[in-house]
Amino acid sequence: MGSRAVRLFIVALIAVGVLIPTMLVLTQERASAASMVLSILDGTADVARGPAVFARAGDGQVLLAGDRVRTAEQSHAVVTFFDGSTIEIEPATTITVVQANPESSWRYYIAALPSIPAAVGLFIFVRGLMRLDEIQVKIQLFALGLAVGATALATFGYGFFESAGLPHMSPAYVLPLLALFWGLGTAFFTWRYRRPKRR
Repeated sequence: MGSRAVRLFIVALIAVGVLIPTMLVLTQERASAASMVLSILDGTADVARGPAVFARAGDGQVLLAGDRVRTAEQSHAVVTFFDGSTIEIEPATTITVVQANPESSWRYYIAALPSIPAAVGLFIFVRGLMRLDEIQVKIQLFALGLAVGATALATFGYGFFESAGLPHMSPAYVLPLLALFWGLGTAFFTWRYRRPKRR
């Protein structure tokens, strides 16, 4: 396997190790912030919250875990969950909305799974760094310095925009941003060292 193929393999492993945890974190944030929504396609539907009696539901009504939804005769409704999945409720049907068990002990094992390819990618990456020549090490050092500085500038600068009203930026964005700037820095400094020098 050539050095270029090894580099691409390392980048792919690191990307997997970075993107999967990032997507899990972002999905978890969306899941905690979002709710389930009832859409009435035709006819009418009623909702009962907890032990309460059924009351007429409106289109777009937000549902919580434990709510019961009942459709009337010749009525159809759809419940959209936070992950985008849906369930269609047929006429004269009653369902109870439930949520996954957030206290399951296996959730920690699932959350730790993305760290396995990340650890393999880190091991391969460090081995690759140790085999670089002086120029390549210099390029990586410059690229890393650029990435750290640019990421710090971007995240620090965005903090001022947050105080002006923009939404809060999750820390999960920092590592992908760092990787992006590092890749751009590596491409730039590689081009700079390989271009013919003017006499």
